[in-house]
Amino acid sequence: MAEAEASPALDFPTLSKAKAWLTQQGIDVSDCFERSELFARYAEVKGRIHALREQRLRAKANRAVQRKSYALAVRLYTDALGVPACRALRAVLHANRSTAYSNLGLCRAALDDGERAVELDPSYVKGYFRLGSAELALGLIDRAERTFGRGAAVVEEQGAAQPLALAEAFAAKREECRAARAAREARRVSRDPAFPGPLSEARVPSAAPAAAPPAAASPVAPPAADAAPPPGLGAKLVDHPDLLLEIFAHLATSDVCAAARACVAFARAAASQLTWRARCEHDFGEDVAALFGGDCGSGAAASRSRCDLATPGGEVPTATLASRDWRVFYRERAERERAWASAARPRVSGLAGHRGPVYGVCMRGDILASSSEDGRVLIWELATHAVLHEARHGNGILGVWLSPDCRRLASGGFDSALKLWALPALDGTCVADGSPGASPRVMRNCLGHTGPIVSCLGTVADEHVLSTAFDGTLRCWSWAGVPVRTYEEAHVGHACGLAQDEATGTVYTGGDDGHLSAWDLRVGGRVASSSATHTIDGAVWSVAVSGNLLAAGATTGALTLWDLRRGLGSEPIEAIANAHSDAVAGVQIVDGGATVLTSSFDSTVRLWDSPLRRPARDGGGIRAHLRATIAVPPMARCTRIASDDTRIVVGTIQMEMAVGQHIAVIDLL
Repeated sequence: MAEAEASPALDFPTLSKAKAWLTQQGIDVSDCFERSELFARYAEVKGRIHALREQRLRAKANRAVQRKSYALAVRLYTDALGVPACRALRAVLHANRSTAYSNLGLCRAALDDGERAVELDPSYVKGYFRLGSAELALGLIDRAERTFGRGAAVVEEQGAAQPLALAEAFAAKREECRAARAAREARRVSRDPAFPGPLSEARVPSAAPAAAPPAAASPVAPPAADAAPPPGLGAKLVDHPDLLLEIFAHLATSDVCAAARACVAFARAAASQLTWRARCEHDFGEDVAALFGGDCGSGAAASRSRCDLATPGGEVPTATLASRDWRVFYRERAERERAWASAARPRVSGLAGHRGPVYGVCMRGDILASSSEDGRVLIWELATHAVLHEARHGNGILGVWLSPDCRRLASGGFDSALKLWALPALDGTCVADGSPGASPRVMRNCLGHTGPIVSCLGTVADEHVLSTAFDGTLRCWSWAGVPVRTYEEAHVGHACGLAQDEATGTVYTGGDDGHLSAWDLRVGGRVASSSATHTIDGAVWSVAVSGNLLAAGATTGALTLWDLRRGLGSEPIEAIANAHSDAVAGVQIVDGGATVLTSSFDSTVRLWDSPLRRPARDGGGIRAHLRATIAVPPMARCTRIASDDTRIVVGTIQMEMAVGQHIAVIDLL
């Protein structure tokens, strides 16, 4: 018997807690004289919040499917299924998650979701389509044909309520099932005893014993009795796993399925996580595979591996790490590399909401924080282009930083004050410190700088907040607003660029003096500087670090790159004097250090191949060179830059005020 689906239910609190919660939400309960009336109002408001959260998660998941970020879509659909909803809506979510699972190659999970969708709502036509597609992918041809037949019958019953294209899709799928069955029967009939179909351990013929040559005529000594036979005619692939892994790692992706159909031993290997791990190590490097497998150890090497596995925005995909499915990891990583490798025809759109130049952006998955001269920080949801929260700093804001959990915010600007904010949860229930509220609240107002704050950044351990300002200082604050350290005269003139190495914790800053400095917060001082060997022509406005690569952009349009294995005091490995025709305002390193992004006042975003990019398969390295140039709308200067798997977000300064201030969103897929 199928498990009964519980109707959407709420855990009702006590009367006083329900009343307090409604009051916090701004709901008037003065007209609720009876206990039943109060709980009815509570259920109505709670239901609206659940519905809004479900709609938001579903919209984000649908957008992730459109961007081919299927692992993210699975996680979002799963979160949406955790929200109380009716049976029909849950059927839609299960069917949509089945699609995402199918695109990841997880056909068994897609089958389970398809069955659940049909069970929850037998009238939902697309549930039959998802279920039949999963069954067909698993080779369950008869079951798939019956499922498509049931779906076609439902379409016929509903008549005009369903589009004609859906009936044609079911008919096409049934024809596909018949063709697959005919092909299966043809293969079965055409089998010849002399060639018994796919090779297997039982079917591989043993090599006929050859006549031993005369001892005098054999210059090679006979092999030892316990030595494994060399691969040759009649040898079994299963006896040579290393050779099998090597073949699998070097095969083109399009040839893997063909090889699995031709050889049962290879098909078993292709279903093994070990072989997919070998392919990941071959294509993406051993550090990435080591972290994904959970055996990366600890220390700097492990942290650098985490940087490689992370998305270009710096986040490690939670669903990917939890599943430990090497096939899913390979597919997602390959799609990400293709997206960053092409970037040929990006789609550029805009987020309109600020009333002044947008100087700072910080991206965490699908959540974006932007700061503007209008004195506001806006928290956006990129999937829906909706503003979730607004924090009023009071003066023009240059720097902004958002914590990875999207619960803390730091902003600094022209008033020389660094403000630390507590943000509500995405469902608007409470702020980061646990007190009730549904809007951003200032936790601390940090005073100490004597000039406008250019950049702010939370440390890797989320213990402190760093800030650089026009007074040339680098300051470290606790989240309680207490000054921890102050580095006076960090730079001659303004201190602008700010970045931290996630592996070592080293902080890098750039300034008007054209130098970069490295700071160790544990030691409490400067540990390295580029001034001894190289001075950048112009002020260093932006700094980025990832793994072994350090990048700096200057006001003269120059881009300079260092290999941190050689040290900051060494000569840069690349110095591109005319990377842009105007000031480079933003720099970011993405795709595990393979790509460098730059944004400039010349209204362009450029993608550069890193000189530390992994070597090509032919053994040759790839030099740093311009891969793509993306133009934002004309008369818009680009400021700071942020990115995730397949999107780039850039703040802009509109030169014509009538156009309106907006943020440029660049979709690479």
